[in-house]
Amino acid sequence: MKKYQKISILLAVILSLIMSIVYAANENNNSLEKEAEEMTTAAITSTVKQVLEPITTSKSIQKIEEFNDNLLGRKLSQAYTENYIVSIDSSSKQLVGIYEKEAKYNLITTDDKQTAENFILSKYTEMNLPTEYKLVYLEKFDDYVWEADFQKEYDGVYNMYEAVKVFFNPENSEIVALTKFDEKYTPTSSETISSEEAKSIATTYLNKNSESIKESELTLIKANNFYNKESSDKTIHKAWIITTQENNKVFIDAASGEIIGGDSFNE
Repeated sequence: MKKYQKISILLAVILSLIMSIVYAANENNNSLEKEAEEMTTAAITSTVKQVLEPITTSKSIQKIEEFNDNLLGRKLSQAYTENYIVSIDSSSKQLVGIYEKEAKYNLITTDDKQTAENFILSKYTEMNLPTEYKLVYLEKFDDYVWEADFQKEYDGVYNMYEAVKVFFNPENSEIVALTKFDEKYTPTSSETISSEEAKSIATTYLNKNSESIKESELTLIKANNFYNKESSDKTIHKAWIITTQENNKVFIDAASGEIIGGDSFNE
């Protein structure tokens, strides 16, 4: 056999071997992708069933769509059932929100706060929502629904970014909308300046007198660049919110006394 013929045969064998390896790799990748997709669908189905079980008999998923949450930089999976859209974090498979497709605006809700509280506390437990969150707000939103806010507590202050907000109607056991927030707060110091110290810092900065201050509140709030355009800090701080008579707000870090942001509202 001539030399070039031997080389041709050798190249053909090598090419055949390479193609076999590529085919096997593709088959393996396709199998892994299919397995991952099935696991994702199973996890989403489990979460949907768990949260919808106490509020509706229709839990079958009609379709699942993927979305980008550009605000928090994550991907969301939205599962559509007959009555609800259930939003789930695609990575953690944790619940993000439940939204009724069509609210049944056919009842005027009760004025009895105790009735509303008993209902939402019961549903909150049945839906297996975070047990460490406490009910911090419960009021009628309008003639049809109530609003309830559950938040996590840190040494007497509550984190609105680590919370569950629910709109509901007790009369027909209806959860109209529910959103779960999960931005955790990391305590940095046990020191806390007083309300009077925070007011003094705010009045000095704003060049105001003490009578210009309407209220102060110790809470957890995200820093912003309202007073310092160069600041890129957007983390959650334990801070005093000092509000002036003109509804200007100054955020003051409760440990350092640093002004970390603010806001302004016109009534």
